Order: sequence, then C-alpha cells, then structure tokens
Amino acid sequence: MMQHFLLLLIGSMVLLGPVAAQDEVVFDLRPLDALLQDAERNSPVLQLEKIDAELLYSDLRLLKKEWANYLALSGSYQVGNVQFIDNLSSGSTPDVRTVTRENVFAVAGVSLRIPLSDFLTKSERRRQVELRLDQERFDLQQKEFELRQLVIRQYNDLQRALRILEIRDRDLRFHELATETAERYFREGSMKLDEYTSTFNKSNEAEIRLAEAQLDAQLLYLLLKELVGAEIKA
Repeated sequence: MMQHFLLLLIGSMVLLGPVAAQDEVVFDLRPLDALLQDAERNSPVLQLEKIDAELLYSDLRLLKKEWANYLALSGSYQVGNVQFIDNLSSGSTPDVRTVTRENVFAVAGVSLRIPLSDFLTKSERRRQVELRLDQERFDLQQKEFELRQLVIRQYNDLQRALRILEIRDRDLRFHELATETAERYFREGSMKLDEYTSTFNKSNEAEIRLAEAQLDAQLLYLLLKELVGAEIKA
C-alpha cells in the first residue's frame, strides 16, 4: 500500500509541477576574494601588527637621524652704551671730556659632542631595530595567512550548510505534500492509520532537520560576517 501511495504521490508531483517555494531559505554569497580583502582590511589584529611595524620604522628613521643630537648651535647678540671720561692735558690747561660709545657684540658657533658609548653601540642598536622590524613583518604575514585560512574554511562551511539547508527545505516540502495526500487518502479510507501516521511522522522529522539546518547556517553566517567585518551576502 505504501509503495502504491508513493507512486501516486510522485505522479501527482509530475502532473502538478514543482512545489511552489515557501520562504526563501538560501542566499548567494559574495565572491571569496572580496571577502578575503574585507577581512584583511577590517581585522583589528592585522591593524595592530601594522601599527607595531610602523612604530619600528619610525624608530629606525630616528636612529638614522641620531647624528643631529650631537650638534649644537650657539650664538649671542648684545648691544650697549658705555661712557668714558677722558682727561686730556694740553699744556697747563686740563681738558675733561665725557665720551659715550655704543658697542655691539655678536657671537655664533657650532659645537660637536659625540658620546663614545653611543658611537660604539649605534650599529648594534640599529641591527636590533631591523631584526624586530623583520619579526613584525613575519608576524603580520603569519596572521594574514591564518586569517585567510579561517575565512576560506568558514566560507566553505557556510556554502555546505546552505546547500544542506536547500536540500532539507526541498525534503520538507516533499513530505508536506505527502502528508496532504496521505490525509486525503486516509479520509477516503484508502490508507491505513499506521501508514498515515508514518507519513505524518516523517514530515515532522523533515521539519526538525530543516530547523537544525537553519540554525547551523545562521550560526556560520554570523561567524563569517563577524570575521569579515562586512556584509557577506551578494
């Protein structure tokens, strides 16, 4: 009886055509390359690594300009009036004169001081900064690689979940149609109670599987969207 019922159901689906979709349960994703670019641009971890690298670049540039710390410019400029009293003698008559002179003094100079410790350790300090900069570059590359791997895995997981969701949705619609047909046959007395109950239970199981698939897809969608930092739907 059940085989006869399934044949009738399949025949009905052929005659009626595809079952009309209910709510749209799947969606298209943006291209993977676009999501990878967004993830790298919006990642706080990568941004922090880039800032650390830029700080080391700045330290290296300052170290190259360190010679300016050893040079000093000095200068002074003074203007003043000085009065002198000249006592001049010409024969027997004294001649006392007050002379006011304006003096201008200007001094400029350059001094050079190189601490011996700085001079001897400069090359080593520069090498240390360069090594730390190389370390930051490799750390950045490693984190970029790990981020790309994670995005690719979650992207594929979400695609698989959406595909499963589509299958579960189609399976549920098949069982809903089967339940409607079985109910009609049961009311007409053409189907036994246990066969009708079995068909109804399979429809419930298909609904549960669809709900589980929806939750899995929703979780993967939110995780990937959070990782990318932008909308991932096409």
